Amino acid sequence: MSAKLGGFVIAAIVIVFILGIALYFVATYNGFVNLNENVDTQWAKVETVYQERFDLIPRIVQSVTAQTQAEKEILDGIAQARKRYFDAREQGDTDEQIGASEQLDEVFLKVNALSLTENYPNVQFAQAFSEFRDIYSGQENRIRVERNRYNDAVREYNIAVKSFPGNFFAGMFGFESKKMFESNEGAENAPDLNFET
Repeated sequence: MSAKLGGFVIAAIVIVFILGIALYFVATYNGFVNLNENVDTQWAKVETVYQERFDLIPRIVQSVTAQTQAEKEILDGIAQARKRYFDAREQGDTDEQIGASEQLDEVFLKVNALSLTENYPNVQFAQAFSEFRDIYSGQENRIRVERNRYNDAVREYNIAVKSFPGNFFAGMFGFESKKMFESNEGAENAPDLNFET
């Protein structure tokens, strides 16, 4: 009976050992899958902020440009009406002074009209440009943060894939090291921003 009991104990130990190895394989494989998915998810976040920049920045530049153009037209109108008025005053031309005054009234009507529309609540280029700069800077910071997080995820994954005994299992399961984000040649140069219409 003790021989039978000894056989059961040995069989139980072997079964527990095989089960332990199988669970270790499953846990290791799932760990690699989790790390791999983390890298893929983080890269998707990088692409998301790229897309946001691609969508957002041209619209903001267009808005700032339109606001700048509207302000330029108003300032040019004021300058022309003012010059016309003072030239007429020097020449003693009352009709021309009245015409210049009416021209100035038209410019101020345009200012009032622009200030009442949704697209141009204020004719303030400096404020619009400042807001653009803040949004642009914030967007670039988001990209930098997501790239760094991606590189952190790749680093964690690569350590698991390259270190022992992970490297043995990674090769067995087909997990290979991943490349970190590297900037393209010339990426250190700031992009051109065109505020011309």
